[in-house]
Amino acid sequence: MATAMIGLGTVISVDEDDSGSTFTAVTLCVSATPPGRERALIDKTALDSTLSTYAAGREMHSEFAFTQFWEPEDTVHTSLDTLFGSKAEVKYTITYSNTSTTDTFEGFVSKLAPQTIEIDGMLTREVTIQRTTAITRT
Repeated sequence: MATAMIGLGTVISVDEDDSGSTFTAVTLCVSATPPGRERALIDKTALDSTLSTYAAGREMHSEFAFTQFWEPEDTVHTSLDTLFGSKAEVKYTITYSNTSTTDTFEGFVSKLAPQTIEIDGMLTREVTIQRTTAITRT
C-alpha cells in the first residue's frame, strides 16, 4: 500500500565537476519542483476517424527549480554561480525523503534569481536547471 511522504529530508545534490563520482548536497534548500516528464503527442488521426488519436513521441524538455536560503559566500552556492557562468552541463540528483529513491539527470543552470529582500525576512533565491538528459530513477 502506498504511503504519503513528507518533503522533509529530501536532498538535492550536484556533481560540480561532472565526474559522476562526487555529489555535493546543495545547502539550505526550502522548496523544490522536480522536473516533470511529458511526451510529444503525434497526431495519427485519419480522415475517416471519429476520434482524434495520438502516438507517443519523444520525451519533451523540462526544468528543475528550487528555492534556497541564499548565503552568497557559501561554497556550494558560489559553485552554482560558477556553473551558471560556465554554462557547464553536470549531473544533479534528487534523493527523496524517507526512501532511497533517487532521480539523476544532467542539466545546466539557466537562472539564479534572488528574491525580494525584506526587513524581517531571509535572503532567498530561486535556482533553475534546464534538464538535458533523460531522468534515471534508482
